[in-house]
Amino acid sequence: MDIAKFDQKYVRLRTIYGNTHIGFATYDSEEFLECEFGGDEDGVRIEDFLIYNSQIESIEEVTPHGSAELWTEQMILRRYRQEDAEELYERFGKDPSMYEYSGWNPYATPEMAEETVRGFIKSYGSLGAYASYPEIDLSGNDDDADDHADADSAADDACGANDDACAVNDDACGDISGDSNAGSSCEDSRTYSWVMDIEDIVVGTIGAYDYEDGRIEVGMSVAKDWQGRGLATEALTKVLHYLTENEGISVVTAWCAAENAGSARVLEKSGMQLVRRENGGLTVGDKTYDKLIWEYRKPAART
Repeated sequence: MDIAKFDQKYVRLRTIYGNTHIGFATYDSEEFLECEFGGDEDGVRIEDFLIYNSQIESIEEVTPHGSAELWTEQMILRRYRQEDAEELYERFGKDPSMYEYSGWNPYATPEMAEETVRGFIKSYGSLGAYASYPEIDLSGNDDDADDHADADSAADDACGANDDACAVNDDACGDISGDSNAGSSCEDSRTYSWVMDIEDIVVGTIGAYDYEDGRIEVGMSVAKDWQGRGLATEALTKVLHYLTENEGISVVTAWCAAENAGSARVLEKSGMQLVRRENGGLTVGDKTYDKLIWEYRKPAART
């Protein structure tokens, strides 16, 4: 089967074992896979799975929808995995600057981080978590996987005054307390949630939620030690284009505290427009801030 033509395409792939993978495909030649894994044929990688040519029953290019994997110059925007919880707790939950302008910390404890991530995964539906796959799991969860081995795979609002500080609210949906209902309001196709992944490091989060009448709100976080690299602007720009051009959403909104200059810069650089200022519209603890409301609309087609 000629699978090289699906390189860098979003695909639906069904294996001879009856498993379905949907995601961004990267093609690997026979020579590369022989060197890396001792394989004797070409294959494709989708998220953390390597599927050899002989394991593919069918493959087709499809239009991505929902929390599809998105690629930018510096990172991959991918779905949450349960193992992300520890990093989210360490990078976001333990750092007070991550929730300075929102007062909301869904990763405050390891238990809350675990539950929050479970909520995100639940929101993805039946493809949100993977059971046992005969393909190779490249995530590092299976130390004993060989070239055709069985592999098991389980399935912020950081708003500092930095150019790459997150814009607005966090991307979590559901119960912000992190209890067992987290993610319950996310079970529709108009909720989106990704982590920002750079070489298997969770450097941030981004998502969109509260869809109603063609409008949706976006929020994001970038870990403090990864700010200042243009990641927030890059991720937000990608998501804004995806939501309006691919998902058909008319208006994307966001908000930030007026004092949060870093977030405001990110929103503006990503193409959002400031549409309203609510004096005293945001209270966090014993502090009150003016609230800036932003919008992004798909640019009109040129005639």
